[in-house]
Amino acid sequence: MRTIVVSGGTSGIREGLAHAHLDRGDQVVVIGSDPAKGTKLLTTAQTKDAGDRVFFLCPDLSLVSENQRVIEEIGTRFAQVDALVLCARYFTPPADSLSAFVEGRRISLMHPSFDKQAAARLDALTRALLQQHERQSMARLERGVEHRRALGA
Repeated sequence: MRTIVVSGGTSGIREGLAHAHLDRGDQVVVIGSDPAKGTKLLTTAQTKDAGDRVFFLCPDLSLVSENQRVIEEIGTRFAQVDALVLCARYFTPPADSLSAFVEGRRISLMHPSFDKQAAARLDALTRALLQQHERQSMARLERGVEHRRALGA
């Protein structure tokens, strides 16, 4: 059984992705900001007999401490994370950036609607989860080598 983490997984395509992985028998951790949508996701999973394989975390990812809590909780609860889907963080850009986009112009990364702090927090969350995954992968590899040695291979 694989473990899939989906940030922003309580609506739209992201929610569909979470359900698709549940339907395949995977374990899914959904990170979302709306408790009502999280409850709906959990209830739907229960009706599909997948309630024991879905987990909902509702942190405020604008806070570094909440990012750290999510990293620790995922690391503690799951032996490994097989896939990480990062779709969280929404914002409403100012009207001028929407009109600039509609007119076909690109929004620069220097534009006020680009949230550099959110990008930095997302980067930190991603790096921490990837490091955790690498450590877990190395531990599995070392256990495999030890097992082969014990078998005399």
